Amino acid sequence: MDQDGSPRLADASDAAEVGRLLHDFNTEFDTPSPGPDVLSRRLATHLAGDSMFAILAGSPAFAVALVSIRPNVWYPGRVGLLDELYVSPDRRGMGTGGAILEAVSAPDNPGS
Repeated sequence: MDQDGSPRLADASDAAEVGRLLHDFNTEFDTPSPGPDVLSRRLATHLAGDSMFAILAGSPAFAVALVSIRPNVWYPGRVGLLDELYVSPDRRGMGTGGAILEAVSAPDNPGS
C-alpha cells in the first residue's frame, strides 16, 4: 500500500472526514444517516475523549474504522468493539481493510 493510504489514528480535528465516510457507508447500503454534519459534531466530542477512537487511511481519507471503548462483562476491564469498518468502493481489494484492522489492534492505540 502506498504511503498516502497508510492507516493513522484520527483525532477530533478529523471528525468531518470520519463523519463523511460513515455517512457514505450508510448511503451506499441504503441505511438512514443523520448526515455528515451531525456525525461530525458528535464525533468531535467522542474522538476528543477516551470512549472512542478511529483509524483513517488516505488523504483525503478513503477508509475508516470506528472503535468504541467500554466495559464488557466478558473481560475485567475496558474493551474495544469495532463499530464500523468502511473502505470506499474504488479502493476495495487493495489491502486497506486489513491494514486498518492491524492498526486497530496495535498495542499503542487508545484501546490498549
